Amino acid sequence: MICVTALVASLSLSLSATGRNFIHFPRYYYENRQAIEETELVLERIPRDRSVTAETFFVPHLYRVKTLYMYPSENITSYMVMDKRHIDEGDRRSILAERNYRLADRGGFVLVYEREEN
Repeated sequence: MICVTALVASLSLSLSATGRNFIHFPRYYYENRQAIEETELVLERIPRDRSVTAETFFVPHLYRVKTLYMYPSENITSYMVMDKRHIDEGDRRSILAERNYRLADRGGFVLVYEREEN
């Protein structure tokens, strides 16, 4: 009897904690499908043998690159991948300028900056 009660309590707590996300994520994908697909295409164009700094949302999508850092990072990389929905927050634009990055590609939710070598 205790095991059944524990199971019911566990399931109800799990569903109450994840229930909204269970509905939210499929709906978000449906509403933003084109932007998500464009984002994937842009990220696929980044060469595999390069180093990349990326915002948290894009890190799992860039597993294939040689070296990957999560933004913010002190590391200087070949590319910096930013979320265009948040590009004007904080000091993102000044970091890009200071480190000599230029816009190389864009699409969906992503802006890809490539570092210009001096």
